[in-house]
Formats: sequence, structure tokens, C-alpha cells
Amino acid sequence: MKHSYLVVCMCLLACGTTKYTPEDYPDSQVRWGSGGGFSGQMSRYALLDNGEIFYAKSAVDSMVQIHTIDENLAKQLCSNATSLNLSQLRKVPTIGQSTMQHYMKVMGPDGNAEVQWSDPREIPNPSVTRLFNQLMAMAKNPSK
Repeated sequence: MKHSYLVVCMCLLACGTTKYTPEDYPDSQVRWGSGGGFSGQMSRYALLDNGEIFYAKSAVDSMVQIHTIDENLAKQLCSNATSLNLSQLRKVPTIGQSTMQHYMKVMGPDGNAEVQWSDPREIPNPSVTRLFNQLMAMAKNPSK
């Protein structure tokens, strides 16, 4: 009887789902955030293509899961971010420590691409700021 209980417990542990963080996720993800300004605070977010959304309130804090969205929507958003070809956009110089900075980064098995900006008018592709705003709204209120 003890052996059958042990076997059942081992099966349950082995069949559990793997929990990932943005740091060790092997598939596609989008990271974005804002920071700087006078406070120097940095809010960071990550959307994994499995639908998990993570948040950290500073550049040094670990990311924690805050929401989960539909996996198909997450995959579509990651695909949209990849199609923006962030690595092809020119890097916008930062203007100083008191300037609010924004960034978006696409990470995946095929490599990483990132763009940073201070003023949305400086982005050569307005789709970047549209997706950034969509991701930010979703992270704050995932039911929309």
C-alpha cells in the first residue's frame, strides 16, 4: 500500500506543469517598460507566448506573475511584436536622466531585438507605440 501511494505521488509530481519566469522561458516573449524621469523608477513587464504576464516595479526586482491571458492572443501579440523588426529601427538617443524612457524588447529562439525611446514622436514606426500602449493596458487590466 505504501508503494502504491508513493508511485501515485511521484506520477503527480512528474505530470505537473513547468513554471517558467521570463528569465528562463525558452520560447517567444515580449518585454516592455518605462522608467527614468525625476524618480528614476523603472516599471518592467513581460508577456510570455503562453499567456503569462509578469511585472517588476524596479530594474532590480524579480518579475512576478500578475495575470494570464488567452494563449492564442499572447502568441498573436508576440508575433505582432516580432513583425515590427525592432532591430531595424534606429536607436533614439536618450536626452538626459530626467527624461522618461520607454522600451520594447522581443526575445525568442531566433534572437532578441530591442528599441528604446523617450518621445513617441521620435519612433520611426508608430506601430511600436500602439503595441506598447496595448500591452500596457492589457497588463493593467487584462479583461479588456
